[in-house]
Amino acid sequence: MELILFCVTHTREGYHFEGWAESETASSATYQPSGSFTKNANTTLYAVWAINQYAVVANANGGLFEDGKEQKDIIYNWGMTVNLSTIPTPTRKNYEFVGWFLQDGTQYFGGVIKNHIYVWAKWKMLANCYIRKDGVYKAGMMYRRENGVYGTGSTYVRKQGEYVQNTE
Repeated sequence: MELILFCVTHTREGYHFEGWAESETASSATYQPSGSFTKNANTTLYAVWAINQYAVVANANGGLFEDGKEQKDIIYNWGMTVNLSTIPTPTRKNYEFVGWFLQDGTQYFGGVIKNHIYVWAKWKMLANCYIRKDGVYKAGMMYRRENGVYGTGSTYVRKQGEYVQNTE
C-alpha cells in the first residue's frame, strides 16, 4: 500500500517541520513532506521538528571588528538568551564604544531571541586634538565656527609646507 505523506497542520513555536521518521527520537527526517511511503506493515510515523535559528546582526557603525569587518552575525537558537558578551566589541579610532542600540535609539541589553535582531554600535568621540599646557599634553576638542554654528570637523596639519588631513 502506498501512502502520500502530508505536512502536519500543527505548529510548534520556535521550530519548523522537517518531515517524518519512524523513531520518535529521530533528529532528521527519513520521509519528506508530500513524499510517498510504502510499507507492508503497521507503522507509526513521527513528526521531526528542527529549532529555528536567528541572528543578532551587529553593525560597527563606523568602527571595525577584530577581523576588519563592519558587521557580525551571531547565530542563536530560538528561545536562547542573548548574552552581550558573545558580541565582540568593535573599535574606532578616537572614539569610545558606548554600547549596542536598536534602530529606534534604545539601548539593547540582550534578551530571549525569537526573531532576527539588528543592533548598531554607538560611539562617544574622544579628543580630536591635544593641547600642550605647562609642558603636558592634555586631550581637548577643536571646534570650528561656520555660519554662526560651532561644530567638530576634520583637522589638517602642516607637513613639509603642505596642509594634509590629520589621520593620526
